Amino acid sequence: MVHALHAKIPVGFRSRSKERRLEGGESLKRKLLIGAIALIAVTVGAVVAVTTVTQHFPPIGRTPIQLTTFCDNLAISPDTPIPPVGTAGTIRFQCEGSAAAEPVLCSNWSSGHDCAFYVGDSAGGGGGLATPTFTLPSGYVHIWVKGAGIDPSLPIGQQDELHDCNLFNNNYHWLNGDGSHPVELGNISHVYCATVDSSTALLTAVSVSWS
Repeated sequence: MVHALHAKIPVGFRSRSKERRLEGGESLKRKLLIGAIALIAVTVGAVVAVTTVTQHFPPIGRTPIQLTTFCDNLAISPDTPIPPVGTAGTIRFQCEGSAAAEPVLCSNWSSGHDCAFYVGDSAGGGGGLATPTFTLPSGYVHIWVKGAGIDPSLPIGQQDELHDCNLFNNNYHWLNGDGSHPVELGNISHVYCATVDSSTALLTAVSVSWS
């Protein structure tokens, strides 16, 4: 007679076996995690190790635009009379008779108004950069330059040199005379405008150099 043998596994043995299996699983997870971290470190290291590429801009010399003057000593436009003491105002400076001068490099763009200087060949279009240097004496508040012609967009009754000068009387157009602020000038004829205070009785001479 054959008897079947049924072996009973002790409860404690089964628990320890299960623990070993669990420990083995946790160990495998740790190994996989360490391997993944190492792979990430290698990948990041490879990205960081890319060679830096550098390019250099060459030095570029720029030539200032050519300015040609019509006179050495500017005159005050009769259309912007000197304000009396006690009144602040605006004055336009130009070369007398320049609108009729030959060749007509001033009158090309001045609509018959006198100008002080022209830029480039006075053929219109883009001009270039030029840097003014000057020192304003007492009485002058600001000076600026503008095209010699009158802006046609001014209202009827204000299409004159005084209103035209004041159209550009703002900190965008005021000149800085310290010699470090280039000005973009159009390829046309220009005049100077200036604002003066109300209290200075004698406005002394001003010299403006361009480079």
